[in-house]
Parts: sequence; structure tokens; C-alpha cells
Amino acid sequence: MKKGEISIGLVGDTVFPDKGYIEREDGRVAIKHAIGGQKVEYCITKKRAGEAQGRVLRVLEPSSVEDRENLCNFAGICGGCLYQSVGYQHQLDIKEEQLKRLLKDEEFIWEGIQASPAVEGYRNKMEFSFGDSYKDGPLALGMHKRGSHYDIVTSDSCQIVHMDFNVILRATLAFFAEAGIPYLHKLTHSGFLRHLLIRRSAKSGEILVDLITTTSFGKIEDPNREEYIPPIDEEAKKIIKEWKDVVRKLEDDGKMEGRIAGILHTVNNSYADAVID
Repeated sequence: MKKGEISIGLVGDTVFPDKGYIEREDGRVAIKHAIGGQKVEYCITKKRAGEAQGRVLRVLEPSSVEDRENLCNFAGICGGCLYQSVGYQHQLDIKEEQLKRLLKDEEFIWEGIQASPAVEGYRNKMEFSFGDSYKDGPLALGMHKRGSHYDIVTSDSCQIVHMDFNVILRATLAFFAEAGIPYLHKLTHSGFLRHLLIRRSAKSGEILVDLITTTSFGKIEDPNREEYIPPIDEEAKKIIKEWKDVVRKLEDDGKMEGRIAGILHTVNNSYADAVID
């Protein structure tokens, strides 16, 4: 077993949150983003005494628990949903096994796993990132690609949120793409668009939308290093107003089931993603 080695194996035991093990004669390999029972092609990324770490290159044969149909268009690509292909009852069984393993050294009374009343559209908040799906590609808005800090998947058919999230995402992406507004490039510290945050009340259907940007279409300075934070560009203010009108029009045109309760614009010039007010 050596770093860089490519091999094929069967994923056996899994542990919380998303690690599986492949047993070999020369040790075992811990594989992230693996489901027990999958036959995978993998690459060794780290080697330690008795155990190595690896990453999945491709799934050759699915696990027997992967029996769910009607997956979203980005299953296996988006970094958001590892167990999407696994039937919900199988997901509960996996969770039960992993929880019991975490608590094996403790005394407890097991009362079982309480199933969720909703298995789709249950998230009431999502934060989507602006970027591109590949270097110098067109503007994208959605979730990070699995295993990548930079590439973004335009997850506009996400199944774990209400359809209103996807409607707002598509309209926002189309507006800024047509306007040619750049996203913040983390390496060059230049650009405007950072995140789109959406909250929706399951009870009332009220929706809060927050666009997080920098203050300029050009290069920014980190406020942790600079005492002066420049005001937002007048051109940027105009673009934000036009975007808000686009979001409001979605409700006016009957394209959403919920109601827009508020539209915010948050400025963040920090090199980190944490919002500094």
C-alpha cells in the first residue's frame, strides 16, 4: 500500500459522518463520502501505520441500500447530499448503527430513531455561493462541488428545499449573469457577489432573502487590516435595487407559493466568509 496507488475495493463498515472502510491484507483504507456496500475505484491519498486514507474516484457498483429513484440532477456531484440515493428507511438504519457505535462506551436506554415527517423540502434555510463550475467558466450559483473549495454546482433543482428556493436562485443567477456582474474571486480578492441566503417559514410561507456582496466590482481590502471600509459603489447600489425588483416580481407573477417578507443586502469585505458588521 502506497500513496497514489489506485485500486478497487468493497466498502464495509461506515462511521459518522460519512467515512467507510475497505479492508485489505496489508491494512485498511478509510474512504470519505462512501456508503457501505459500494464497490469503488479509489486512490490512496495518505499512508500511516496500519491504516491509509483514500478518496473515491468512481462508484463501480452501487450498494444494495441505494434503492431511491428520482434523484436530483446533481446527485453525486453536489457536496450537499451523500445519502440521496439511499432509501429513507435505510438512512434511518444507518443512523441508528452509527449512533450506537458512537455511544458504545456509555450507558444509555435506546428509544429508537424518530423519523422526520418530511423527507424532501425540509430545509428552512440555505446559503448558496456564487462562483463558477470550472475555472473561468460562466457565473454559477449554488452548492460547492463535492471535494472542491472553489467549483460551484448550480443546484437549481435541489430537493431538500421548498421549490421557492429554486425559483429565487434561478432568477437571481439569470439577472446577475445577464448583467455581467463578477463574483468574488478568493485568490485575487476582486469581485462583487458572494452568497445568496434564503429563509422560508414552513408554517406561514414567509420568505426572507439576503444577498451578501462586497462594496465594489473591483479589488477589495480586508477590513481586518484596513480601518476604513469604503462605501458601496453607486453602480452597485443601482444593480442591487434592480435585483430586488426582480425578486419581488416573482411573487407578483405568481411564480412562488410563499410570500416575500423581506429582502436584505449585507456587505462583507472580509477575506473570510464570516460577515463582519
